[in-house]
Amino acid sequence: MTSRHNEAVLARREKLRAQQKAELEAAKQRHSQQATALATVDRELALLKESQARTRKAVVAAAELFGSEQDLADLIPLSIKEIRAMLREHADEQRATASQDSVPAQADKQLAPVESLLLTEEETDAAAQPVAAFPDPYAAGA
Repeated sequence: MTSRHNEAVLARREKLRAQQKAELEAAKQRHSQQATALATVDRELALLKESQARTRKAVVAAAELFGSEQDLADLIPLSIKEIRAMLREHADEQRATASQDSVPAQADKQLAPVESLLLTEEETDAAAQPVAAFPDPYAAGA
């Protein structure tokens, strides 16, 4: 009786291990597929942004050549509203680029007062001098 009981317990354990192994493999496969899908989406979004930037540059160049947003809207399959949005985005990018170029100069101006807080050579030497030791209360002569 005991041996049948042990065999049943061992069979259940083996079945459970096989089930857990199958679930683990399925989870690994699902995780791999999810990672691949995310990488694909990221790559395609990057291509989309790049394409939108190129389209925006082309529309800006065409708008400058034609001189009128309305004339351009009549010739290409974009509404005047879409053309104006692209022109605004281009102008915003230009302002952002210009402001990023001036940030380091502003940061240097902000750091200038901090330099005045640095120790001079004499102050550094004075700070390096040992501090007088406290008398040892347990010394033999105390």
